[in-house]
Amino acid sequence: MRDGVRAVVRRNTDCSTLWPLAACNVWVHAACWAYLRAWLDCALAPRVGRHGAALSLAGELYEVVASRRERQCYERGALPCVDYGGTLEAYFGEPHQDYVLPLRRDARHTAKALKDGLRGMEPVPALLKDSRAWLWVRPAIWPRAPCPSAAGESLHVVSPAAPQSLAAICGLPSELLPAILLHCRIEDIFALASTCRELYARVLDSNTLRPVVQLSMTIVTSPLRWIMPLPSLREEWEAACGAMWSWMPVGRRGGGRTDPGGEETTIGPKLPDGPTQPIDKSSLPPLPDFEVGFPIAAFLRAYRDSDSMRSRRRRWELIKQWDVLFTDYRRDGWQRDEFVLPGTAWALDGDGHLRCQCRPEGTF
Repeated sequence: MRDGVRAVVRRNTDCSTLWPLAACNVWVHAACWAYLRAWLDCALAPRVGRHGAALSLAGELYEVVASRRERQCYERGALPCVDYGGTLEAYFGEPHQDYVLPLRRDARHTAKALKDGLRGMEPVPALLKDSRAWLWVRPAIWPRAPCPSAAGESLHVVSPAAPQSLAAICGLPSELLPAILLHCRIEDIFALASTCRELYARVLDSNTLRPVVQLSMTIVTSPLRWIMPLPSLREEWEAACGAMWSWMPVGRRGGGRTDPGGEETTIGPKLPDGPTQPIDKSSLPPLPDFEVGFPIAAFLRAYRDSDSMRSRRRRWELIKQWDVLFTDYRRDGWQRDEFVLPGTAWALDGDGHLRCQCRPEGTF
């Protein structure tokens, strides 16, 4: 801090995840760290460190990564026991995020585009679909209403000729249905609603879905927890709030200011840079999906089909793999008791902390 102003100094560092020169380093993106803190589900208590106190989550993460029997992958620092959905294979081939061809599984969309007569650059969107380009999309681009009247439109009505379900779930009290949906994935909710007209009306009713979404923000075990923005990431929260207000009827929109170009502007005061800054939740704008009149079923349908939200869900699924790693670590401890390669030299740094000398020339 300088005169009360936060100053950011950037400089290059010799630290990296390359081993054997730097096998003990762990790098985590700040946003991914926020997701890990919010979404990690491990019921066991944190392990106790050598100082006799419980380790912080950062300390546990370091020990989880460094004590695995299989070391981090060379160059990328990834763990062999974590399934990254094929992104590592593509990234090893060509270290650029726009190089997505190795992720292609089939050519359905590309073949259809060519069959429809598309030529030149026109088939590129279809090629990106076949290459699963959504894996590289930012996980916080919230779906907006496709047109001003979308908020007032109702979902498609099931044909009267559809057979009526005699399932016992149709006879459950209304207050139990949200408790059941809380443990369903978003596609399962729409699949359940498509079984009969009665469930369609009950499941997609705003009075049913609204408490489901609200409770998913507080229950770590819910498979719907990832659909809401994190209060610890203010920029993400404000982007979600602005997008959600676009779904409200025109006369009830009030979640943000609109500039002359029609774009939603930032709501509320800005915090210093860095998503890990402490945030006063009372200063965050309220999410409109809890407002009466918000078309939450239509919003969740667009949410389910959004490439950005698919990318967000992928991060949720990655952290669910870390649930297992943290549970194993807290229950069984280290898989091996040497975090760095044999022969690593140790010395005191300028602050008196014991650190490994990761470089051949003896630098830290």
